[in-house]
Amino acid sequence: MKIVPAIAALVAGVLLPVAGVAEAAQAAPVRYEIECLDIQPPQTLVTADAEPARVPLSAPTVAVVEPSYDWRAAVEMAYVEVGTSRPTGWAAPGECIESARRWVNAGGGGWAGGGSVLDNYAGATRHAVTDAVPGDVIQYHADGAEGAWAVGVHTVLVTGVNADGTLRIVESNNPGGSGLVSANDHWTPQPPAGFHAVAWRF
Repeated sequence: MKIVPAIAALVAGVLLPVAGVAEAAQAAPVRYEIECLDIQPPQTLVTADAEPARVPLSAPTVAVVEPSYDWRAAVEMAYVEVGTSRPTGWAAPGECIESARRWVNAGGGGWAGGGSVLDNYAGATRHAVTDAVPGDVIQYHADGAEGAWAVGVHTVLVTGVNADGTLRIVESNNPGGSGLVSANDHWTPQPPAGFHAVAWRF
């Protein structure tokens, strides 16, 4: 038997394809390519509200400056007297300004007053009627002569302020000469012709 030639042929058969592969590899080298992703730089989202919103702050609530005296005590006394009457006349307790003075002083307002209508409010601060608060006194003054005791002068005590802008008040001697204390829960100043209303705060 010629075994050697057969083995040689077998080996040659195995090696030849391998050699062929090697030759093919050299003839057409494999190229490895890496496909890079198209990565864009980081982007920043810009919107119309990129800047801090300029939201206007709520306007601070203006603190109501209350009268410096115990106006609640004054209001309480005024309502206690509603329906009662007192004598009227110069400096009499039934007069409108004398009644308002009595009520304010019941709360420690220290309303001394005296003299002309304007002199009665020495030490008080003057305010528009639209700025009136409970405890204020509203006085009708004669135009051009605020100190005159002219017919038409009248005085009321503010006891509250309604949402619609009307006032709650207690007054005396209305109608004139009656000395009667009465209350009005929806009052607006209605000074007679030639007069104007002023709010005074103690």
